[in-house]
Order: sequence, then structure tokens, then C-alpha cells
Amino acid sequence: MRNIKQTFIYTSLIVFSLTLTSTAYSTGSAKIASKKSNIALNTHVCKTNSIKETTSNRRFQIINYGKEVKDKRTGLIWQRCSLGQTFNGSKCIGQARTYNWQQALRETQAVGNNYRLPNIKELQSIIEESCHTPAVNTKIFPNTSTGWYWSASPNTKLNSEIWMLHFGSGNTYTGDRNIKYYVRAVRSE
Repeated sequence: MRNIKQTFIYTSLIVFSLTLTSTAYSTGSAKIASKKSNIALNTHVCKTNSIKETTSNRRFQIINYGKEVKDKRTGLIWQRCSLGQTFNGSKCIGQARTYNWQQALRETQAVGNNYRLPNIKELQSIIEESCHTPAVNTKIFPNTSTGWYWSASPNTKLNSEIWMLHFGSGNTYTGDRNIKYYVRAVRSE
């Protein structure tokens, strides 16, 4: 599955590099090419015909008036919206906020009801392998930002870095705990 995600990223980078190439030659067409590639880069794409769905709607139970979802496979309960957004009955509205890692730990606990920052494995469990931009089931997690999200998992080899997940591609990486990234809260059943 990882190779498929890398193919999506590679394809997006090709479109992006073509836009940069056209920018160097023609200002008029660069604007058009740039607009086209931005649409391609920011469009939720799912390849369910060729890649098996990993987070189907049936896997989740919507609870608490739609504000939360229970993952029937893991037993975890997730906030449907990123921190900073609110659920209005059909979707997440408002702007997702970014936090450094210490703030992310505090803010998820401040949600109450035993919410916390998910570890990297928990965060990876909601990635939709057949989709990108964002790499998540958008019916279950509407309006998910396509940037980096913190996990509670420190990098055991580099103490100053924490594991994070990019919801645009589904890739994981480690980052400096002082940089600000998005947050999604989880709790155990």
C-alpha cells in the first residue's frame, strides 16, 4: 500500500513541477497551469475501483449527535473534527488550529471525556489507503486538513522529535516538538 501512496505523491509532484516549468516560459499560461495544478493537488481523490477501501463507512458508528465516531474495529472513539473546528450537524466548520506538541497534549485533554492525543499507530488506523488529499474517509472525518497531525509518540532515537502523520498523503515522519501542526483527539471506549 505504501507504494501506491508514494505514486500519488509522485504524480502530484510531477503536476507541480510542470507548473513551475511552464511558469518560467510564459506568464499567461503559467497562471492557467498553476490554477489547474492547484485543483489537482487539492482535490480529494479515491481509487476504490483499483485499491481496496480500508476505512469504509460501515467500520464506523456515528455517535453523540454526529460529533464523534466509534471505530468498530479498534474500539477507539474519535472527534470527527480537528481541534479548532466545530461539527454543525453535517460537517466540520471553522479553521483547524495548529499547536506545538506540548500544547497539543494539553488541548486534547482539555476536550474532556478522557480525550487525548493519539499515538502514531492509532492515527495511522484511520488512514484511507485508497484516497489522498486527504488520505481519510471524508464522510466520517469531514473537512480534514491535508497537513501534518501530531501523535503522542516520541521518536525513540531523537528525543526532541515526535511522530506525526500527513493527512494529505498518509505518510508518517518525525518533527520537532516546537513546530505547530494540526491535532485530532481520540479516546478509548
